Amino acid sequence: MSTDRERAIALGPIHPMLTGGGIHLLPMSPTHFAPQSPSDPKQEITPDTRSSDAASWGDLVLATAELAFETDRKGVLTKLLPGKALGHESTSLLGRSAAEVFLADGQPLAAIFFQTRAPAYGQIVWLRLATREIVRARLDVEPIPGPSGGTRGIAVAVPPDAIAEDVSLARARVLARISTTMRSAFPPRNGLLPALETIGKALCADTAQMWNEPELNDDDGGMENTTPEHRASKSLHFDYHIGPETYVTPRISSTTKRFANEHSIIAEDHNGSLIAVRIRIRFAGTVVLHLQRRERAVWGEADALLAYTAMCAITSLLEFDVVMTEMLRDARFDILTGALNDAGFADYVRRALSRLTKEATPASVVLVGIDGLGDFNETHGADAGDHAVCALVRTLREIVRPRDVIGRLTGDIVAVWMETADQFTVSERANQICQHGLPMMLDAPSHLSLSIGFATRAAFSDEDADSLMHRARLALRQAKMAGGSTWKFAPDEI
Repeated sequence: MSTDRERAIALGPIHPMLTGGGIHLLPMSPTHFAPQSPSDPKQEITPDTRSSDAASWGDLVLATAELAFETDRKGVLTKLLPGKALGHESTSLLGRSAAEVFLADGQPLAAIFFQTRAPAYGQIVWLRLATREIVRARLDVEPIPGPSGGTRGIAVAVPPDAIAEDVSLARARVLARISTTMRSAFPPRNGLLPALETIGKALCADTAQMWNEPELNDDDGGMENTTPEHRASKSLHFDYHIGPETYVTPRISSTTKRFANEHSIIAEDHNGSLIAVRIRIRFAGTVVLHLQRRERAVWGEADALLAYTAMCAITSLLEFDVVMTEMLRDARFDILTGALNDAGFADYVRRALSRLTKEATPASVVLVGIDGLGDFNETHGADAGDHAVCALVRTLREIVRPRDVIGRLTGDIVAVWMETADQFTVSERANQICQHGLPMMLDAPSHLSLSIGFATRAAFSDEDADSLMHRARLALRQAKMAGGSTWKFAPDEI
């Protein structure tokens, strides 16, 4: 080891002022080391003082860091300190890939730190010395501003106790990121792919795959099984794969490593390493996770336990997903607005028509569509779109009569059932709704227009619910085609 390295280890970890966390890293060349302006405006900066300042900065870097470097856009070394960086002759390394020179094998994701476009502080990596020894180090890097680009950074040896603390924190962040991703998705199964990407990157897997194996009972005597358990198992089916699909999976045998939880295993053979996790979830079979690496002897029990713990978080949210999906399947109310959903509204109209036929009473179906909701979602986000739908339901409740029934049919269409209302009554309400529109108070106030189509069933008509709804949809389509912000009345019964 070089004298520079011995000095750095004797002083311990790098001083906090050099480690990032919002503080810029030290530049990596004598020209960068020089101050940009004098502290005293009257002080004249001469070549001698500039050189002295640069040397002082350089000494501080060498006293605390194993190496300081700059690369170009492609990660090729352009500047390097000290003269013997990790035991290598620095001049012989210029023009070579920093990742190939310094990174130990089995860290495919760490190579991006030498070509980063965003600051990355406190990254724990394995570095290779000239003697082929491996040391653990903290890497702090940031992009070089300007058109030429590139990266500058420093690497500092990390004591074992600091490594343990950093690894624990990193694993906790992985679990927190997975849980947050799954919880923010609706339904949670929509967060499976980002969760798989997170666990794959955390363990530097070359390939990552997650799928479920439904447990269906096909022995139903030729009759369709409609029990909640059977429907839930059929409703949850996924198979996600990240990375090359040409890998051969290491064989799981009697010599495969198994751990206390019995759900995690590590298999190794000439094909590389495999972490496999299997967890059964209620009503929906078994979820399987496979992580693979080309190298052998790269994972231990702590890695398998991290994969298992992540899968516990994922499967717990999937169980909630299955139960929630089954509840929504049989529900008659929209979970977002509290209004009737499509099935609930259609069922209500059918039952009401049966009664109104006997009473010889007219009724109308009014469909209100939000114009340009898709573009609004892309501009302001899905949450703003949900807010718009809720605002529409609130507005309709204020405008229509208390006995009128509201239902949300699709993402941007809300229906109103108005008993005893003829064409003239509905026209008055439709005109009022179109004039009101949908004011939205966001960061920048905006206004969404509304289109309306409605159909009226005469007092002595025997028209069924499907026909009535079809006519209302045709009228809404005509209003949309007319440019929106207007209402159309459906023609007579088909």
